Amino acid sequence: MDLVPANELPQRTEHEANIYRFRVEIAPSVNRRSLVNSMPFDILLLVFQLLVDIEHRLPWSLSRKIPRYPLTLSHVCTIWRRIVLHSPSLWIRIKFQAGPETINLLKGYVDFHSSQASANPMDIVFGYDIIKGAPEAPSSLSLIQQFAGRIRSLLLRLNLFNGITSNGVLDAATSKAQGELITECLRANNGVLERFALSVLTERPQRVFISSASTDIDRNSLNIYLPHDQLENASSHFTDLWLRGVYFNWESKAYHGLTSLRLDPTHCYSDSDRGAISELQLLNLLASSPRLRSLDVGLFVIRAPNTPDLSPVNLPDLEHLVGEILLLRLVLPGSNDLTLSILGLSDDSFDMSSDAVVKEFFLRAHIVNFYSDHFFRNISDICTMLSFVPRLRNLAISHIDLHDATYNGATHSSLDTLYLLGSCAFGRSILGDMVDKWAIKRLVFWGENYIRLVRDMPRPCYITCNQQALEEEPSDMRISNARLEFVPRVWGGVAPVELFVGSPFE
Repeated sequence: MDLVPANELPQRTEHEANIYRFRVEIAPSVNRRSLVNSMPFDILLLVFQLLVDIEHRLPWSLSRKIPRYPLTLSHVCTIWRRIVLHSPSLWIRIKFQAGPETINLLKGYVDFHSSQASANPMDIVFGYDIIKGAPEAPSSLSLIQQFAGRIRSLLLRLNLFNGITSNGVLDAATSKAQGELITECLRANNGVLERFALSVLTERPQRVFISSASTDIDRNSLNIYLPHDQLENASSHFTDLWLRGVYFNWESKAYHGLTSLRLDPTHCYSDSDRGAISELQLLNLLASSPRLRSLDVGLFVIRAPNTPDLSPVNLPDLEHLVGEILLLRLVLPGSNDLTLSILGLSDDSFDMSSDAVVKEFFLRAHIVNFYSDHFFRNISDICTMLSFVPRLRNLAISHIDLHDATYNGATHSSLDTLYLLGSCAFGRSILGDMVDKWAIKRLVFWGENYIRLVRDMPRPCYITCNQQALEEEPSDMRISNARLEFVPRVWGGVAPVELFVGSPFE
């Protein structure tokens, strides 16, 4: 108890009353002078929406089990709380990760989130760490059921590493829980689900096909507890489809009428780990979606031996193309500006200047952005490509060694930006030659890149290509005319290709 002498008690009471009165009097002035609180309602709402969208796009390694926004914003002050709780648009995107330690906390959060979004269509990112036996599976199903009939976009990421038995086989209960969850997601569709992404991570990479439990299945099938016709109908409304580790059968209606298709490999260690699709199967998929704007094929494409070249599929709306060089033989782009990313080179004898089909693609397509990962082998490859694409504005490169290269190519009109997205090594002067000859306005360094310097020592050495090194080391790279930017690599963050072209599923 706070003891006060009796003769001082009236004075203290008076002081407390004055303090309270002064606080009441100055509160309106403080609020009016606050820069944030003086912002118009619509501006604050845009700022809040940006925070929600950024958290929604965070990679899983940086994400929280239960999102911070928009709920935290409602606890800052009365004004913010009123904006947040009366703006359903802030609640139509939700990202959460279920597991044994979070499932009970998520129930209340999802209930509240669902009620705040009202009847608006939802964009959901749902991660699920399934442990062996999946004891929390029923509760996880209830999380999705909250949004039945109004899921517009769903990215479902299942981590099954803890569901593998000692002999490397997926635990039966875990496999059933996986199938039931995907079943519930498709059943909750009700014709509203347009954008669907499914990523299944396992310890043993394998290509698994989604199959109705009502039909004959094989060991490489994932049971979905819907009749075949209902499964086909539920997947026929997709416009954007992104699959990794688990795929609809190549003949499925899920691939019909798409505007965006992404087929990621299960793992990237070797072609056998990546999973495969035949050239003919891929052509049939593309023919089923002639209005594709974005195509990303990370699976290994098997070219049929001893067969004539197949006619490419006309994709007049194509704007993003990601995959290996073989894709250029299967696709006929239209007149839209194209961002092209070639990942890897399966044939070491490939020569761009003498390959008529690939050359025709480059000359026909309106390529404005190009990303090479293991595709360019030397400076001549880059110069040859530049001679085919005069409209190119942005060039991104990773995994190339030009430490002994000398520039012997023609001058390119102008490049807005050259991105060096990791594992690039350059000689002391070659980068300066590139800046001069290609009129590069901006250089962006991401990840580990190196510049080879020759000093007074027995052997040449490399320095890491960072801002401090470029400022401290004497150099004749002649890059002062280009603006330099350095992007730190965050472990577990986005891949280089997504840093350059972005994710079409955002």
